[in-house]
Amino acid sequence: MTPLFFLHNAKAGGTSIQQMFENLYPRDAIAPLIENTPQQYRDIARNYARFKGYEFYAGHYGYCLFEAVNDGHALVTNFRNPVSRILSLYNFWRNNVSERDIKSMLEVDAAPVKEAKTKSFSDFIRSDNPDLRLYIDNTHYRQILDTWYVDRAPSLLGLVKVLKRIVAMRWFFVTEFPGLSQVALRQAFPEVGFSNIPVVNASSDKKHDSLSGEDASYLIGRNAMDFTIYIFAVVLLTWRSRRASR
Repeated sequence: MTPLFFLHNAKAGGTSIQQMFENLYPRDAIAPLIENTPQQYRDIARNYARFKGYEFYAGHYGYCLFEAVNDGHALVTNFRNPVSRILSLYNFWRNNVSERDIKSMLEVDAAPVKEAKTKSFSDFIRSDNPDLRLYIDNTHYRQILDTWYVDRAPSLLGLVKVLKRIVAMRWFFVTEFPGLSQVALRQAFPEVGFSNIPVVNASSDKKHDSLSGEDASYLIGRNAMDFTIYIFAVVLLTWRSRRASR
């Protein structure tokens, strides 16, 4: 199996994809969890050299980590409509994360989760907590550009870099188009003979998933780059599928 690096975009079907790929590698070929929160990123301070040498990497990482450990690894990621992704994140934190889980976290890491537990969705997405904003504003764009753990202003140059990297990816998953994504997966890795992608780690209890037009407009305004790359990925996936079927 090709060495692989999965840029896991949170709440976009990524846990299912990670589990699917992990089954292809020996346990000792799979990298340990390197970082999973903004504070862990700060603590590691991008000192990634000690994590080189694995065949499979997967996590809420940024492109900077991929660059540090890349040794012929194919890069893959997962896309989802940004509004749906953020709503799912809210529901997951609110309904799936237990108080015991929260107590085991550092306070700085627990703070965004506590906001989901205590606030309406409208108030949650308008929070001024800088760490929570990292989860909400153009997260996937920043992840593919460098790292989502650092805020940065969008730019045309940055967008061009991200789009080029998406085109160069061997495969990516689009949550709203699982069938096309599955076809593309088999085309990208014909030697594996993939079956259906499993569904795990889904958010439960959807009673909070109503969305007002005002909230949707607010999130669209905050995620111009993520919407751009999401639409680009959908178009590219469709084009590649049509080309392959000819």
